[in-house]
Amino acid sequence: FAMTIREAASAQSRVQIFRARDAQSLYEAGNMRIASFPSETAEGVFRTIDAGVGNGSETKLLFAVPGMSLVYAWFKPNFPLPRHSHNADCLYYVLAGEMKFGTESLSPGDGVLVPSNTPYTFSTGDDGVEFLEFRTKDQFDIKILAKNKAYWDKAVKQIVANKDVWEAAIRPSQIGAQIDAS
Repeated sequence: FAMTIREAASAQSRVQIFRARDAQSLYEAGNMRIASFPSETAEGVFRTIDAGVGNGSETKLLFAVPGMSLVYAWFKPNFPLPRHSHNADCLYYVLAGEMKFGTESLSPGDGVLVPSNTPYTFSTGDDGVEFLEFRTKDQFDIKILAKNKAYWDKAVKQIVANKDVWEAAIRPSQIGAQIDAS
């Protein structure tokens, strides 16, 4: 997705519509690249992939233009998100469910700004969390910082323990609809 400066300026000066149904997986879209990391981190990442970490989340690139992107994310209950950073400012807006940043619980309507290159992680609530993530870049990286073998052992255990929970998980935004339909 290469544009000249003139094309980028022109694209940003027009109204642009995007549709969720047309969104690609963040990984398929190619807007996020994984920064290199030490071998002990790589070994842990591959172990979580083999255990099924991919079943615990869904991320979709909704929109991107030079200097801006928007991602929809759903992280299921007990998702083991490693400590990481991005080379772009990230503004999270919680749509449904709950996420915890340290001691702070964020619910629908809450958000948090994570400045570029700031290490962080969060945990999900009992129903998981859905959020929008606005970034100050259309192309950005993720640098995985967890390199402790004990962390990766715990993450793999968590993935295995939550396999059935993730398979049966309902998006937090649809939980009320499920109750109403009963």
